[in-house]
Amino acid sequence: MPILIWAAIKAPWHALTARQERQHLLFFSLLFYSFFWSMDIHAGEQLRFHLLGVTTAVLVFGWHLAVVIGCAAIALSGVWLGVELQTLGTEALFTVIIPVTLVQGIFHLVSAIPNINLFAYTIGVGFLGSVLSVLLLSGLAWMYINLFGSDGLATTFNEYGYILLLMAFPEGFINGAMVSMLAVFRPDLLRTLDEKRLIDDQ
Repeated sequence: MPILIWAAIKAPWHALTARQERQHLLFFSLLFYSFFWSMDIHAGEQLRFHLLGVTTAVLVFGWHLAVVIGCAAIALSGVWLGVELQTLGTEALFTVIIPVTLVQGIFHLVSAIPNINLFAYTIGVGFLGSVLSVLLLSGLAWMYINLFGSDGLATTFNEYGYILLLMAFPEGFINGAMVSMLAVFRPDLLRTLDEKRLIDDQ
């Protein structure tokens, strides 16, 4: 909750009010993610796996708004699916906050590369960044569940955790395709895209 409040305070709301299409994109993203995350794979009674798609949100809105949108979508999908309230915090942590932070870190690492171009942005962050974030998230989830989860939950995750690894490639493909299309057709919607550096100066 403190992270969500801090993200909401620091979010660039002025950028949304300045352009109506960004407001439409925000509300569309909220509805899209709440529906997208409801399409999941259940493993036992306590675990469910689903694709994330948050790389695109980070590159379009930035870290703060991506966290706000993601947490709101988690709450909305929780209402639709009848998820218990006490589980929403953990779900927001592993579906939104950790993946969004990992992608943001990968973005900064890629941006630090000298003579970076548009290809490195779309493939390095959009595709490879998504794949890497899922792999890192898998490791963090394994550690968290084995340290703090019940024995039954840990056993279930150790048995079905490979599903997360199988999701790495489709996660990269979906985000890579979305980021590539936006970079080509609507680069103005990508908040993190430095058009002068990646396009004009090439």
